[in-house]
Amino acid sequence: MDFDPLWSVAQAQYEQERRSFAQILLEERRLRAEVQRISDLDTPLMQTPETLGDMRAIGADVLWRGWLSRSKSAINQDLARILARKTRHQDQVRRAFGKLKAIEKLIADAKSENTRHLTKQRMTATMDQLACSSLEISNLDGQSPE
Repeated sequence: MDFDPLWSVAQAQYEQERRSFAQILLEERRLRAEVQRISDLDTPLMQTPETLGDMRAIGADVLWRGWLSRSKSAINQDLARILARKTRHQDQVRRAFGKLKAIEKLIADAKSENTRHLTKQRMTATMDQLACSSLEISNLDGQSPE
């Protein structure tokens, strides 16, 4: 049986799943970097006594903290969604990889079986040739075959 078309389809599906998974990983990396960037904005440098006094006087410190909190929360929600997609997608990639490996095993087994079959045919042909040669040699010697 020719498994090459089946292998081609399985290979294409695996590559598609793998590329899609890579996009999810890129999005996860981007969101994690964004969370870190927002966290870095809330540094002690922004909290010097002079800066805090001025910010408190106009209420900017409350607004700033609120914005940081909302931004971080929104990014973390996006990150949670991406992590859920990543988990689901890992199963799909594993399944596609498993199918590909199963088809590759089928191909290898079929080739091995084909090789065994050809070897058996060659051995049978060689044995037949040897038997015929033995008969010819015994006929040349004037002996009857036993």
